[in-house]
Amino acid sequence: MATTLDNFVRSVLAVDATAADTQLVLAKAAAPLRDPPAATTAAPGVLVLQDAPAAPAKIEIVRYTGRNIVGNQVTLTGVTRAQEGTTAQSWTAGTPTLQGITAGLLAGKMDIGDTAAAAAKLATPRTFSLTGVVNASGVPFDGTLDLTLNTTIADNALTFAMVSGLQAALNGKLSTDGGTLSGGLTVNGALTANSLATTSGPVSIDAASGSRNVRALNGGKMVWQQAFGDTTADLARYDDSGVFVANAMSVNRATGVVTMEKRPLFGTATPWDTGNLTPVKVGVSTTSPGTILQSPLPPSIAVIDTSGNTRNVALQVSNAANNSASAVIGFIREGVFGAYFGLDTDNQWKVGGWSMGQKAYVVHHDGNRCLVFVQGSDPGGDPKIKDGDLWVW
Repeated sequence: MATTLDNFVRSVLAVDATAADTQLVLAKAAAPLRDPPAATTAAPGVLVLQDAPAAPAKIEIVRYTGRNIVGNQVTLTGVTRAQEGTTAQSWTAGTPTLQGITAGLLAGKMDIGDTAAAAAKLATPRTFSLTGVVNASGVPFDGTLDLTLNTTIADNALTFAMVSGLQAALNGKLSTDGGTLSGGLTVNGALTANSLATTSGPVSIDAASGSRNVRALNGGKMVWQQAFGDTTADLARYDDSGVFVANAMSVNRATGVVTMEKRPLFGTATPWDTGNLTPVKVGVSTTSPGTILQSPLPPSIAVIDTSGNTRNVALQVSNAANNSASAVIGFIREGVFGAYFGLDTDNQWKVGGWSMGQKAYVVHHDGNRCLVFVQGSDPGGDPKIKDGDLWVW
């Protein structure tokens, strides 16, 4: 550390000082003597106090960092007491003071030819440069600033052999041009691949729900995403801007239920469902206006059996193989009238029952009709029956 010194510095205390005081007040020196020089924290001044210059009984060395002169007094501030092995003591006004060479000052100085422990600047600047595999242009250095070398490596200057372990490390890497891994592949983060295939074992994604996703991109924009959640697996579709549109399909892991955004197509066929078909429900009343039951297979009624289309008619009403049951259809005008029509247990076409009471009337046709020719007057006197009529029943 630098020290502020001057020649012929000698004076006396103008004011008593205790051992704890951090400022000393001196009388202004009379020429040719000089006052203590102005000092700073970076370069403090040194002052020696002694009770008797010729044969002192007590001595104290102090350092100070500030000086203020007012009138005939010089006030030293920032005083550090008891320096260089001396003891802080109380001093009375008139105590002699002087600035001289002390052992502490000499200990911080070098002899000619000595080596400095620290230096702010080199006497002769040096130039640093690199040549060889790594090159850097020369940069002057004198110790006052940090040194930065801009290095370059010439093309083909490095070989694998020059870097310890590099070849072995590269042998364990997969080329960016592709290749085959002999073991498993673990990816902590996103995996982007133009093509990914495995010939043995599955491709596994072990991550928290929301991160088990397989994405298809086009120009960096999402077009499809398969998300494997804890409860469902969702196939999501995106528009051309990469914005989510909807889950095209979702599968519930626990139930196996598949939910689709749109009605699927099987080839060109559209399946029927509750969205495009009102089903006929068995065992309950069903309203189905305009329902048409169609079958293009049955030929003429007389030859349906021989054509092999016995069961290919548009509608069949059966007794379910119960010989005690009829095969009938019920007709009803709600709240007005109802009746049954069909094959009775004697295999005759009949109509009756319900509003017609417990009666069944045979339907006459060419297979069971009866012809009667009436001559003369009707014995029953029925005016509708006249002589010469032909009646069928």
